[in-house]
Amino acid sequence: MSARTNASKSRPTPATLGLYVREEHDNTFGGGYYHVKAHPVWVGRTPEEYRDIDAGRQVDDVSRTQVRNASTRYELHQGLYLDGLMVNSQGCSRDTTRHLYGFEIEYRDVFSVDARTAERMHKTLSTIERKMSKLADQWGRPATFGQYLLRVAAALGATRIVLPRKDARDGSYADMDLRIEDLRTGASCVDYRVEQWIAAGQPATVAS
Repeated sequence: MSARTNASKSRPTPATLGLYVREEHDNTFGGGYYHVKAHPVWVGRTPEEYRDIDAGRQVDDVSRTQVRNASTRYELHQGLYLDGLMVNSQGCSRDTTRHLYGFEIEYRDVFSVDARTAERMHKTLSTIERKMSKLADQWGRPATFGQYLLRVAAALGATRIVLPRKDARDGSYADMDLRIEDLRTGASCVDYRVEQWIAAGQPATVAS
């Protein structure tokens, strides 16, 4: 492998990494769960497309607001394995006082895992945990899921938060009405949606 190729692989990608955040509601059979989840996505061009451009290869035009999963099995981002990585939280709509809890990062819905993939996953989770521990020392423990997402974004190198403007089922991002925000604005939007869910569970006040 040439020195030029090595240099291109080690050079930081100009691609924009974001966190796509979605809410999940379930009220069937009295279930009443409420989840807020996030996973990494590319906003605009992917690292592979930037490498193709550097190599002089033809690349299709891509909108700066196009969103695609950062889930290739063969690509690391800053040494991190992103395929199947998920940020999770949960709440119960039946609780007398609603709250969101169980903030965690894990791999979900992975089709198969070999020894190399397992090693990459373990290294990624360990790296994220170490980085977030340092951030907790600087910023304190996150009080909200939005604050937790800010720490995850810092650990991953993400700079955007992507949200559907209304409840969205799994499907093509191109078919969704998405908003792409900077981290702090996006985190505030996430917390506002959680606050709406909490407020919806409060008993109505009766005017005296």
